[in-house]
Amino acid sequence: MFNLDKITCPVCTVRFPLAHLQTHMRVAHTRKIYSRFICKSGCGRPFSTFDALYKHLSRCSVDGISSDTLESDESKDSCESAEASGESELAAGAQGSEESNFDGKAIESNVLGNAEFASTIKSFSDEFVARLYRKSSLPRNHIQGIVEDVMCLLSKCCDYLKPQVVQTLNDFSGTQNNLNEISKSFDLVKNCMLHLSTDYKRNLYFARCGSLILPVPHEVGSTNESKRTRGGTVFKKLYHYVHSVPLRAVLKCILELPDAFSSVQSHIASLESNDKTIDNFMQCPLWKSKKSGYSADDIVLPLFVFIDDCQYNNALGSHSKSLGACYTSLPFLPEECQSTLDNIILALLYKSCYRKMFGDDKIFDPLIAELTFLEKEGILVSTEHGLQRVFFVTGLLLGDNKGLNSLLGFTECFTANHCCRFCKSHRNTMHYQSVEDPSTLRTLESYNADLITNDVSLTGLKYESVFNKVPSFHVTSNLAVDSFHDLAEGACHNVLRHLLNHCIPNYFTLDILNDRLNLFDYGPCETNRVPEITEKSLSSDKLKLSGSETLLFIKILGILIGDLVPPNDPYWKLYLKLRELLDICQSKSVSISQPKSLRVIVEEFNTMYVKITGDTLKPKMHNFLHYARVLENCGPIQSMAVARFEAKHKDITVPAHTTSSRVNPTLTFSMRHQLSLCYRFMSKQSILPKVEFGPSELVSVSDLDNFELFDRSLPQLFLDSQLLSLKWVNIKGTLYKPGMVLLVNANEHGPVFGELCYILVHEETVLFVFCYFLNLGYSEPVHAFPVCKSQRWSCIEPSAMYDPHPLFAHSNILGVKYVSLKHRL
Repeated sequence: MFNLDKITCPVCTVRFPLAHLQTHMRVAHTRKIYSRFICKSGCGRPFSTFDALYKHLSRCSVDGISSDTLESDESKDSCESAEASGESELAAGAQGSEESNFDGKAIESNVLGNAEFASTIKSFSDEFVARLYRKSSLPRNHIQGIVEDVMCLLSKCCDYLKPQVVQTLNDFSGTQNNLNEISKSFDLVKNCMLHLSTDYKRNLYFARCGSLILPVPHEVGSTNESKRTRGGTVFKKLYHYVHSVPLRAVLKCILELPDAFSSVQSHIASLESNDKTIDNFMQCPLWKSKKSGYSADDIVLPLFVFIDDCQYNNALGSHSKSLGACYTSLPFLPEECQSTLDNIILALLYKSCYRKMFGDDKIFDPLIAELTFLEKEGILVSTEHGLQRVFFVTGLLLGDNKGLNSLLGFTECFTANHCCRFCKSHRNTMHYQSVEDPSTLRTLESYNADLITNDVSLTGLKYESVFNKVPSFHVTSNLAVDSFHDLAEGACHNVLRHLLNHCIPNYFTLDILNDRLNLFDYGPCETNRVPEITEKSLSSDKLKLSGSETLLFIKILGILIGDLVPPNDPYWKLYLKLRELLDICQSKSVSISQPKSLRVIVEEFNTMYVKITGDTLKPKMHNFLHYARVLENCGPIQSMAVARFEAKHKDITVPAHTTSSRVNPTLTFSMRHQLSLCYRFMSKQSILPKVEFGPSELVSVSDLDNFELFDRSLPQLFLDSQLLSLKWVNIKGTLYKPGMVLLVNANEHGPVFGELCYILVHEETVLFVFCYFLNLGYSEPVHAFPVCKSQRWSCIEPSAMYDPHPLFAHSNILGVKYVSLKHRL
């Protein structure tokens, strides 16, 4: 058994009992961020939590532990300077009116314990208030009320407890020095939120700490507004502003978060060593051409810029108004971090009407200036190897089709003669075109010639885009598409409408379809549901389905009604061809040869659509002709989808519903957005998502059902001790539950599936116990794999799976189970 008296603090080398050590490190070293603890008794095993360390120490005689720390010296200095001023204010407030000239530095001359206590209490208060701002639905005046109520509660509790504790210690002959220290500690707790007592103080303090990055106003113009006075109506000049967020400051804070810079470098290294698949924009020719202007030693990272309008009032009401929001995403982050909304940065906020009033030059000038600075000057980032300069280059400008056409200077009317931003095909040709025509592609030379022509009916170009001012950017090389609107709200909707109108008196009735929809088992992987289809929507030009509902309907349609439709039906073949197109466009990793396959699939799909439905190709479907070239030059189509950016609008619209102020909405909403980031930058939490564990129970592995079928595949460590059996676990943002289907492997016979049966945890090691499915071979009419359970069991770690995304075995009306892949392997 280990000696509890011989555990040494890895920071200050003072020895403590293990239980006291944990308290000591939380109090004395709150500014440190520990990634792991390492046993120093010769085994060298790392542990990321004290609980895991404690279990290990019970079996290992140890003299001390060491720790890995991740901390930015620059951010520490700035935070310490802010804390120093805050502690002075806190200490001064502790004396109140009794000692108005109390010197805040007196705390530093006290014993070490009292100074540590003051710092700890203050940091707890900072985190508590900063966490309140994380709740976007909580108005700022309610936050003020909560702070005042908490301060009142602390004051009453301390005023009640302080005399009793002091009197009790006095009765036990406590020294006067100890009594004074206890009294000061109560005063510190009582006034721990004094430096955060008002909205102004909070903003000032968080800004000094570097946690709050304030939005910057930019005047874009003025108008004369009439105002009624006692002397009559007068005209007053009203100045208009947009608000930008300094990207250089936000990017610096993000890259200096724990694990951020190192994980980015590891991710880039893995991409550069991968020459078999295309996983990221950084592997593609367009990025390599943009990066070629820098030396090999420079650190250069790409940025994606997204611009769109969002309604911050009731969109259907009489006061409907919209804001233009510019966001920046970070494609250089590891895949599990890219879809997190916190990693999508607000860059600019403006009233949508300002673009017509003052022009794009003035509206986007702050954004363009910031992008140019990041590209030419870069920023200094504090890393474990010292300060390093990082450059950021604008990779792509993203948006929906209408938004991109407007921002890039092309016509916004999709019935115009030349509405495509990629080529100059005439609209009459676009209605039936199935192959990209290289001779019509827009190039730098043709673009300049079109500017001289200055005739939108002949060129489709209205004006030169202001974003051409960004050094590495030009609209002709901006090969960005939006698969969500092109597919989910475009081709999928059109094919689904034609298919249902064809099948519903011929093969089944609308009641049968709705009955099967109501009885369909969507499984734990899908939170969405397909609503019932009505006769009214079926007979109209648009089904009442959202984009996500349409995609889900397309995915399950083969399992839902595949047994009722003949496999050789032409409309069903069109549906299956659409599924092939979706498989490539929704894949986050594609092989080098898939752009060629995509070009063939698009040609077949467009030809079949025109021939079978008798309909013309819509502009969204014309975009498919350019998808193969986009895939070759810019990477996976799915990485450019705007769905996550549109979800980011909630960070603007939700706070808008909690305030009635509309005097300066761009300042109100941008300020609220930046306040919500305070806690993230203040807490210094790792940028990598944590593993989240659901409800659990302590089990012995031998007591689990079918233990004899998988006992030989379990690691010895899992056999020798009790384990936790979880109901769910969230790893890298992906949720796993028993009953889901895992894509364990893939070979020449196809994918290998297994049904997840148990989620076992030993210390911090997660293990999936699964039952293999017997793959009966790909079923083309259903576009899925029929499977059945086997008696073969095994286990696997999450990182060893072929694909991390869980699936589900859906049953059709005949009881046959099918597993449908999310994308092509």
